[in-house]
Amino acid sequence: MTRNRIVISLVAAAALAGCNKENHTITAGSDGNDVNVAANASVVLPPTIAASKTYRCGDNSVIFVDWLSDNKSANVRTEAT
Repeated sequence: MTRNRIVISLVAAAALAGCNKENHTITAGSDGNDVNVAANASVVLPPTIAASKTYRCGDNSVIFVDWLSDNKSANVRTEAT
């Protein structure tokens, strides 16, 4: 039993000897003035759906289009869900 304790204490001492004992502080910001950058940034929300339309193509297939409020984009689907 004492032999196991000696081996365990030697392993623990070797593990602790490898630790870096320098004093250091880890901070999230570069200088501390910009504490919460995410709160200061302007938030741009995605465009909302302005209108949903159903269109029938020449081959008798149906597509579903959601026109978005930014007047530049649309979501096109082949199924209603």
